[in-house]
Amino acid sequence: MEAEIHASVLGINRISPQVISVRLGSFSKELVGFRPGQHVFVYINIGGEEFNRAYSIHHYKPGEYLEFAVREVKGGKVSPILNRQLNVGDQVMISQPTGHFVVNPKANLKRVHVFLSAGVGITPFISMIPALLEDEPMSKVILAYGCRTEQDILFRHLLEHWEKHYQDQFFCHVSLSQHSKPKGLFSMFKKGNQSTWTGLEGRLEYAHLDRILENTRLDSVETFYYICGPGGFIEKMKSYTTDHGVKPDQILTEYFYVKSESIQASPLYTGKYRLEVNLHGRHIDLEADRSVYILDAMLAAGLHPPYSCQSGVCSSCMAVLKQGKVHMDHDHALSKTEIEAGWVLSCQSRPLSDHVQLEFK
Repeated sequence: MEAEIHASVLGINRISPQVISVRLGSFSKELVGFRPGQHVFVYINIGGEEFNRAYSIHHYKPGEYLEFAVREVKGGKVSPILNRQLNVGDQVMISQPTGHFVVNPKANLKRVHVFLSAGVGITPFISMIPALLEDEPMSKVILAYGCRTEQDILFRHLLEHWEKHYQDQFFCHVSLSQHSKPKGLFSMFKKGNQSTWTGLEGRLEYAHLDRILENTRLDSVETFYYICGPGGFIEKMKSYTTDHGVKPDQILTEYFYVKSESIQASPLYTGKYRLEVNLHGRHIDLEADRSVYILDAMLAAGLHPPYSCQSGVCSSCMAVLKQGKVHMDHDHALSKTEIEAGWVLSCQSRPLSDHVQLEFK
């Protein structure tokens, strides 16, 4: 694979029962162009088969280290190995930082930035929020964060620190979906199990957001929404913002998971077609099978295009459609503006014409 960087594992910290934070350093190449909110690809070989996964960078110190979080996914191929078998001193290979889910602080602007996250979806926000707090000091930052239990609140110490240090600028609201207070006569003797939680309860719903945004003093300024988490959560939050008149170009999303679906058989997707690809400075021309996604056709041909989730949610495999027509089964990771500009997700695209040309930038 192109653009691989060798790195050493400098530290591993368990930050919740299911999530570890990994610190990498001693990079074989300089990391360039990091922007808060971006991710890196981690490449791993399992049983002779190559895998890669995208992980959001939550801390980055130029020239020294970067940190990302890994949640162990039940039944997953990569995350259980990283969670259970990765050790300090191990060597891993990563990509350069990449991704479009970023913030662009501007010191002279006064805006409101609303961050909506569930579970491990908070990880990119940990680099995005302080960038805004420091570099756009006249703006307000609001975080609504859904977790299962108190143990699952990631980076709690940081959130509490920001609340104290940026009292008139940062507003944090955490809601626990599986929070339960001790019940019964004998619960009073179980001091270790008694809850002191005074925050919101339940999954993040419209009522929570109404309360959060109503109780926060918002000026009549431009407001941007950043949404990250599982697919269902993002769709719900997008519906809320749309219902409240938020413009599409003021909403930025990053999907962490979506249920994959099998390709449905169709007469449209039988036979062969011509696929041209501009990739890593090379021009490749090949005959491909219509029955598989374009990304899969490229992998079958021995090419190494950028990709990660293969579910249409991470935008890693996006390319510009230069010629021909395709159908995307899912386009969650692309904005309306990107689609209109010709961007497609190769992992979700199948040909509708006899000739398709893609350019990976």
